[in-house]
Amino acid sequence: MHALLIDDSPASRLPLLQALNDYGLRVVECHEPSRVMDLLHRRPEIRLVLVQWNVAGGAADLVKQLRGSPVTCLRRIIMVIGEDNREAITSGLEAGIDDYLLLPFSAAHLREKLDLLGILAA
Repeated sequence: MHALLIDDSPASRLPLLQALNDYGLRVVECHEPSRVMDLLHRRPEIRLVLVQWNVAGGAADLVKQLRGSPVTCLRRIIMVIGEDNREAITSGLEAGIDDYLLLPFSAAHLREKLDLLGILAA
């Protein structure tokens, strides 16, 4: 299974990258949200997208764009958020995320999210 990690902060990207690799996912990193749609069009094997809530340009707008495209709409999307911000979570859910992951996260909690979305079983 291939995943795309969208985050412009190396500090928050590294723990997620390591955890996803530990679960056997092949991770593609994207530091520039403006390149996401092109990347996903060229890489149909990516089935999971993890997007940092405070990524440049805003995660909610990016998720809406992903959900609005017939090429990208079937991918699973997890929003990664650094605090328990109900407004941000609601905004993400309204935009079309499948789930969210609060930071700091535990490996067990990430695994639970991946299992619930059918990522590790695929």
